[in-house]
Amino acid sequence: MSNIVMKQVLEQLHLTPRLTCSDLAQRTGFKPGELIDMLRRAVLDGVLTELNGFYALGSPTTSPRPGYPWVEGRLLPDWVALLAIGAKGCEQVCVVAETQDWAQKKDGVPAFMLAYLTLSPTRCRCASSGQNISAQVLRYLPFDPTPVSRR
Repeated sequence: MSNIVMKQVLEQLHLTPRLTCSDLAQRTGFKPGELIDMLRRAVLDGVLTELNGFYALGSPTTSPRPGYPWVEGRLLPDWVALLAIGAKGCEQVCVVAETQDWAQKKDGVPAFMLAYLTLSPTRCRCASSGQNISAQVLRYLPFDPTPVSRR
């Protein structure tokens, strides 16, 4: 029964982003006492958020990892270097690279690709082919490739 109830709760929260337990009970046809434990578990599991009695779908702001801004050109800011992983001398940062328009037309490279930014020497390599794409990169978006631990 709880999967059916949870499905109805999620559907209602997709329609109306913030609802109280009473609102959800009224819309799903269940009693508030039947919903409250399930809502609390969903909050603990990160499926829902709760603020001042209002429930909402889990928010990206509750993510256990930070988001990073795009970096223009081939700059290597200090904060990007701090994200590097790997053995000393072989450190790299996982990025999504946006390629130059000319490279897309001339070389047929995709507009966006997964890549590794190596720190020493500073190069950007395609994650699929291993090719040096440094000259083709317009900007890049660093990200953390480690799995998120579940509770």
